Amino acid sequence: MSSVVDVGGMGSWNDESFEAEEEVHARYEQLSTRLFSSLRAFTLTTLDAK
Repeated sequence: MSSVVDVGGMGSWNDESFEAEEEVHARYEQLSTRLFSSLRAFTLTTLDAK
């Protein structure tokens, strides 16, 4: 599935790479997933607007 926000060079929509403690990285992944879901919902809602 293609995404409007899939613009990265590393193959990930958010293209972030960093070293951090496991808890920090896990939190980053959680927030990243929520942000992607929100952006997708916004895009779909905008496209469905009449």
